[in-house]
Amino acid sequence: MFMGHHRLSADLASQLLGGVRRVIAGLLDAVQGPVSQLRAHVTPGMSLVVLGLLLVAAVLTARGDRLAALALVALSLAWLLVNGAFEGPTLLVLSWSHGITAGDLVSVGGLLLAAWRLGTPLVGALRSAL
Repeated sequence: MFMGHHRLSADLASQLLGGVRRVIAGLLDAVQGPVSQLRAHVTPGMSLVVLGLLLVAAVLTARGDRLAALALVALSLAWLLVNGAFEGPTLLVLSWSHGITAGDLVSVGGLLLAAWRLGTPLVGALRSAL
């Protein structure tokens, strides 16, 4: 009886994972067209402006500015759209047309820094409330 339950759980998990993959693929397909059109018009100069603003926001965020942390979130996401000229090697292949590149790590770092700056006060508030 126990083995049958385990098999049912494995099948359910497999179906759930397949469903999640289909949803992610659908979302990627939905945004791929507009993103491709945007990327076609990005110049290396535009990318450098976004990168410069991202670095300024990162420094201000590290110094404690929460408004800069919010800007850092937006700039980190924008960097993913405009970093084509600076992507570097592919570090992780997600599919035949998607992957994580060295240039994408700038966004990861920015998002982590912003999460740390914005999340620290929230955690402190939650701890004091409990």
